[in-house]
Parts: sequence; structure tokens; C-alpha cells
Amino acid sequence: MLNVDESFEDQGKGIIVSNIMADDERKALKGLSDVLDEFIKLRPNMPMHQLVVMIGVALDEGKSLKHYSTTLGYPTSSVSRTFLDNGPKMRTGEEGLGLLEARQSAHSLREYETHLTVKGRKMFKDTAKKLLGKR
Repeated sequence: MLNVDESFEDQGKGIIVSNIMADDERKALKGLSDVLDEFIKLRPNMPMHQLVVMIGVALDEGKSLKHYSTTLGYPTSSVSRTFLDNGPKMRTGEEGLGLLEARQSAHSLREYETHLTVKGRKMFKDTAKKLLGKR
């Protein structure tokens, strides 16, 4: 493992390479690590793309599955699995994480919009606070 405070001279070129991280960079990465740990506690094997999709919902709630698929660049099937696994009930029949919910669109009875649940909203607000250093 590389010591992050280590500096060394590039062989023969006289270039000093420093791996010293600034305190604010360390703090930001520590915040990210803490946040990822929270999601790992919820589901240790959660694919990273599911976290990205849920962040997409948190940033722009109330859109269709197709909207998130197009906007985030993931296949519709992957976004659908994310919605199911992180909703009230997983596709396997097990209890889901309860972070997302589908609501029927006010504009079309055939369409559904995805929103954060109260639990999901709290989790993502807490996540944002941690990343801002407001534990």
C-alpha cells in the first residue's frame, strides 16, 4: 500500500512527484467513503449503478423509468431492476429497501413516476449533509 504522504524523485528526470493530499481532499474522500459504507450496510452487494440511478431520482424526482434510463445512460431493464430492488418489494419477492416508490402519473393512467419514499428522502438528505461535512 502506498503511503499517501510519500514523496519521491522520478528516476533520472529530477521531477518531484508528491502524493500528499490536501486536508480538504482527504475530508471529501472520507465523506464519500462514509456515505458508501452506509449503502453497503443496507445491501452489501448493491451494484454501483443502482446507487447512481437512485441519486438520479433524488436529483430529479417524479419522472418515468424511460426518462431515467435515457438520462443516465443505463438500459431500461437495469433501471427497472433498480426500482424494484430499492422499492417496497424486490423482484425476488424479498423485502426491498423501501427507498423508492412508483406513483401513477396525473397525466396518464398508463404511466408511473418514481419518487423517493420518506425513508429514501431522509437517507439522501443525510448523505448530502455528510458530503458537505455537516454530520
